[in-house]
Amino acid sequence: MPNLPEFFTKHRRHIAIGAAAIIFAVVAINVFVYWYFPRYVNPRTPADTIDTLQTSIQITSIVVSLIGSVLLIGTVITALGSISQTQQSLELNREQLRVTQESQITERFTKAIEQLGSDKLAIRLGGIYGLERIAKDSARDHWTVMEVLTAYVRATAIQPEFAVFPDDDPRRKPAPDVQAILTVIARRDVARIASEAQPIDLSGTDLRGAYLAGAHLENAMLNRAWLDQSDLTDAHLQNALLKGTRFEKAEMSRTNLSNARLNHAVLLRANLSKASLCNARLPFAKLSKAELMEADLTGASFVGANFSHASLYSVDLSKSKFEGTDFTGADISKATLTGANLSHAIGLDQVQVDSAIVDRHTKLPRLIPADPSAKYGPYSRPRPVAYEP
Repeated sequence: MPNLPEFFTKHRRHIAIGAAAIIFAVVAINVFVYWYFPRYVNPRTPADTIDTLQTSIQITSIVVSLIGSVLLIGTVITALGSISQTQQSLELNREQLRVTQESQITERFTKAIEQLGSDKLAIRLGGIYGLERIAKDSARDHWTVMEVLTAYVRATAIQPEFAVFPDDDPRRKPAPDVQAILTVIARRDVARIASEAQPIDLSGTDLRGAYLAGAHLENAMLNRAWLDQSDLTDAHLQNALLKGTRFEKAEMSRTNLSNARLNHAVLLRANLSKASLCNARLPFAKLSKAELMEADLTGASFVGANFSHASLYSVDLSKSKFEGTDFTGADISKATLTGANLSHAIGLDQVQVDSAIVDRHTKLPRLIPADPSAKYGPYSRPRPVAYEP
């Protein structure tokens, strides 16, 4: 079947000339049949002549209208055809643009990977930031870029086989290229995080002294990573896997650790003031001398954790689990223990309890040794403590 829009577009000039010729022919025939011919064959009265003229005019008008309608329909079809062709042209241009962009991104990606393998720091940094630009420009390549960058960190920031962590250990910092990658990961587009195929994986890396303030590391895998002395202020670590991760002396104020898994994590002398640990799991975590002032521990589990000499000033402990938790020397002044179950806590003494906010529903250790030096000596219950009504 012929393409009407294309036909009208291609032959519109001939169609217009043909229509004009038809109109001229109809007018000429009408003039001859209804005007000149009757005058010589069958003369009529003036009235008949007028009627004949009117009939001729009406017939001519009808023919002209029909031809005009045909031309109008042809014009509409031609216009629709032009629109269709324009759309096809736009789609073709869009496809060509997409192919061109993908080709350019592939070239940029290849060049950035080559730069990342350079032995010169400046070139490696150029490759890192080139990959970041690709991740921003191409949603499809975002996760590929993240995989390349995290793999580079895992291959470069290797933990030494024999490492010591002395108390006076000077602040360390990651290599400049590793820190650059951490910065890229930390500030990646939040909207892209939900579409990432897998969590960011930096497990087993040495990131001591890293700057990750405000970093978006939701759902990240940092198991057994070393983040001692790192800056994680306002970082987002919700649902992160942090099993065996080291955070000694880390700055973690206002860090969001909700629902994180910190089994056996080391948080010695870490600053967790105003941090959120809602529903986090910290079994056997080491929090000695940690600062947790005004931290939110709602629903957190500290089974077997060590809070010795930690600061829990003004912390709400009412809805946390402390089975086998060590509170030796911990500061729980003004900590809320209303309804808390501390019956299996270790190291709590009367002075600590007196400084906290308790009520009749607070469950304290059932027995406190009368003679602390006696392993199996006589026991007595602690004296009554003040409580809030």
